[in-house]
Amino acid sequence: MPIDIKEKKRLTRKLQRHFDYKNVYYTFDNDTVSLGGLYPFFVNFMSLLGIKDALTDNVHLRRKGRLYSNMEMFHILADSIIFDIERIEHIGLLNNTLCQKIRGLKDIPDPETARDYLETFTLENIEELLLANKEILSKVQKFTGPQEVTLLSDTHVTTVYGHQENAEVAYNPKKHGRPSFQPKVAFLHNTGWLINFQLCGGKTTSKTDFESFIGRTIALLPKDSWLSRVRLDRGFFSEDTCLFFEAKQTITYYLKVVVNPKMQGCFARIPEEQFTHIEGTPFDLAEAYYRPDAWSKERRFVVIRKLAPVRTKDKHQKSLFELPPSYEHEAIVTNADDDETKEEIFSSYNSGCQVENFIKELSYEFYIDKVNSQEFTANSAFMTIKCITYNIVQCFKQQILKDMWKTRSFKTIKNYLVQIPCNVFRYGRGIRVSLPSSYRFKEVFQRSEERLFQFAQGFL
Repeated sequence: MPIDIKEKKRLTRKLQRHFDYKNVYYTFDNDTVSLGGLYPFFVNFMSLLGIKDALTDNVHLRRKGRLYSNMEMFHILADSIIFDIERIEHIGLLNNTLCQKIRGLKDIPDPETARDYLETFTLENIEELLLANKEILSKVQKFTGPQEVTLLSDTHVTTVYGHQENAEVAYNPKKHGRPSFQPKVAFLHNTGWLINFQLCGGKTTSKTDFESFIGRTIALLPKDSWLSRVRLDRGFFSEDTCLFFEAKQTITYYLKVVVNPKMQGCFARIPEEQFTHIEGTPFDLAEAYYRPDAWSKERRFVVIRKLAPVRTKDKHQKSLFELPPSYEHEAIVTNADDDETKEEIFSSYNSGCQVENFIKELSYEFYIDKVNSQEFTANSAFMTIKCITYNIVQCFKQQILKDMWKTRSFKTIKNYLVQIPCNVFRYGRGIRVSLPSSYRFKEVFQRSEERLFQFAQGFL
């Protein structure tokens, strides 16, 4: 029941006397306030990368009676990630002044329009998105110059909570018995760029269609880069994997071994003097040429051992004899040249563990695990768009932000540099963004503007 205005004033004065109660007056009449921060720089950066041309030339969608163009829909979905919107249902939160003025939109599409856009994608269109991704990354590659690259490939379990097409009940370490997808991803080690993405059913393994996935990944590498090394986890372990890369001749592979009991016994018989300790770690390394059962020939194995934890049935029961040390063994199989030491091979493989951090960033900050549709191709299309957005952000961090922000998570960048309240005005042919005078990171904006302008001159 509404309170009478006079009665409300009387009660407010009473509350102010007794509780230091603040009387707050709300009005909804300001059409210039927005969240934005560095967002205009992101938009200019995306324009310089030629995203419009890359998508127009490569992605051929068939949509009828469309109110929003394909380019506008891509920008809206990418912006939803930049502004930390997890699900399509919440896309209306993009209705803010800055986003609409910069994109030239009268309104933001409703969730159904966004879903309809994604459901027009076919598997061929998703491949075309990856070709557009290659074109975008190739533009950035020009600034860094030709270089050899190391590929990191892995799979990731994405749990679903509905009746999504092609979701299957299979290995799921966190949600046992739940249906899931098993996306395959391939990153570049030195930049963190995502080169290839493939959404698969939950029963898919790393070795399923392995040659096709890696072959396509090599074809999707940015121009002026060539593949020299590949780091793969134990899910890819097989002789077929070794033969595939050995046939390439110019590619060195580092493949984690699935150590079975027979291998464990063979590795345990390696003489003690052949092991060397790695300082600062619990690991000892040795080298051996070994042929697993059913393999056609011996290959070079770097054997890694560490002390196994001692498990006693009774903590208070003393042992009559001092037991010899017991070791757990792991191994890496490789075709690296003999002049590459076992320590260097161990280091090369371990440095590739960074792929886990890349996948975490995709999951937690670009919401690759959020499944927004019941249709398989629609989910695959949106995840691929998120991957392209991830690459744009990685390039922006490396080329424009730099300094300490280069290694910061995107969540940190969104909180400190993007989701900042501001006033937005038209300013000649551009837009003026007015930020709070107390804002802490003014210098970041100034340096970013200078670097973006220098970056832009490279396209003239």
